[in-house]
Amino acid sequence: LLEAGARALARLVRGAADALDFPEGPEVVVLGGCARSGPPYQPMVEAAILAAVPGARLVEPAYETTHGAALNALRAAGVSPLPALRFSKS
Repeated sequence: LLEAGARALARLVRGAADALDFPEGPEVVVLGGCARSGPPYQPMVEAAILAAVPGARLVEPAYETTHGAALNALRAAGVSPLPALRFSKS
């Protein structure tokens, strides 16, 4: 089940990589509680992505997930936070 899930996620990355132009390969940020849970699942996901998209580079997120949650909350309240709102990296 875990391997099938990892392969399914990798197919999504492959589809996005095929649909868009990444001359040097895409940078892929793996997010989510399951995908970032460590062994055994996280290494399966990362290996499946790299196998499906050999030019992919796995990178860390630019910001904490709470930044995205804050942006979504502002949008839900009818506030358009970007580009005026800037987060500083800590």
